[in-house]
Amino acid sequence: MPFGVAPRVLNRPHSITAEVEIPAGGAEGVLLCQGANTSGFSFYLKDGRLHYAHNYVGRALYTTSTPEPVPAGRHTLRFEFEPTDKPDIAQGRGTPGRAQLYVDGDLVAATDIPVTVPIMFNPGAMSCGANPGSPVTPDYHRRSASPARCTASRSTSAATSSSTRRARCAWRCHGSKDRQGRPARDSIPAAARRITWGRRRIYRALPAEEDGRRSLILDP
Repeated sequence: MPFGVAPRVLNRPHSITAEVEIPAGGAEGVLLCQGANTSGFSFYLKDGRLHYAHNYVGRALYTTSTPEPVPAGRHTLRFEFEPTDKPDIAQGRGTPGRAQLYVDGDLVAATDIPVTVPIMFNPGAMSCGANPGSPVTPDYHRRSASPARCTASRSTSAATSSSTRRARCAWRCHGSKDRQGRPARDSIPAAARRITWGRRRIYRALPAEEDGRRSLILDP
């Protein structure tokens, strides 16, 4: 999803919620991310644990992680950002805040982020289930995902986008290949059924195509 039509998350309270089903062997991969190694955020699983990373214009990486792996079974995974002060745009400093991770409604990890990206992520595309291009964090660079199913993912913020343009995107499912025939990296297997933004559904899943890819369509 291009930056211009993605949910606004900078300098305001926001949250990301993913409903997942973790297999007995654990899972890892990207749930939702935006941006690249130059700036952005990523909400992901690695080594069975839930993580959030905020890349401040390539100069600093702020992270928070659950201390224990997410158990097998169905769970609701949630990230919340709570501002703790005002941004200083003139100095290139976005809103500082508290990053919090929840598993099934229980707060399991939190950390303070002293500074965030002030204006925009560039490149700033938002992706569900993968981190295309240069990854936001080196934590999962060139890593493939373990079997898991993400049944829903949603991002909410304190304001809504004014854009009503229609857009398409696609993400790779587990077992898909890149152009060299290697397993697609940084992808979480199976697909989100929908992404909602507050009460507004912005994405709906379309049937899988023959090559194992699924398409998402933006509803204005």
